[in-house]
Amino acid sequence: MQREHLVWLPQIAKAILLLLCASIVAALDTAVVFRLPSVLASVNLPLIATLAATLFMGSTNGVVLAFVLGVLCDVMLANALGARSIPLVVLAAVVGLMEARFSREHPLTWAVLGALGSVIHDILYFCVLAFSGYLPLIWADLIRIAGFGALINGVLSVVCLMPLYLWWRSGDHRPATGLG
Repeated sequence: MQREHLVWLPQIAKAILLLLCASIVAALDTAVVFRLPSVLASVNLPLIATLAATLFMGSTNGVVLAFVLGVLCDVMLANALGARSIPLVVLAAVVGLMEARFSREHPLTWAVLGALGSVIHDILYFCVLAFSGYLPLIWADLIRIAGFGALINGVLSVVCLMPLYLWWRSGDHRPATGLG
């Protein structure tokens, strides 16, 4: 009878770790990055964390982290609920579905995913904000911010994902099949 309860222990530990990581990334993003000047505020830590989770922990974990991280960021910034979680979940799902089309072990892939993911995230984020009536900038400024964000997040993806890749590569942390 006790052994049946121990089966859930690894899943509970993974959920707690996922929630802890999401809380730390959301706190850093909302307390530090979001308060930087507009050029540097293009850094998207939740995007990079979502890419890392999806690539190295599996698409299910990536989608769950993206949702939790997005909701935490929305609550911390008093955004419309879903403004950050919808773009992050879509990104995690797209990366999970397209896994067979690219090499998750190549830094160029991380740069491209960081840049394209940043553009997709920003477009969806701006659309959600516009739909909810919270969009404070004009579209020309948003395009400039999204373009610079793509560049900075592409480079930052390589820098941040390299140590995670080395950790993932060093042990048996890989998903059994595909990303799922």
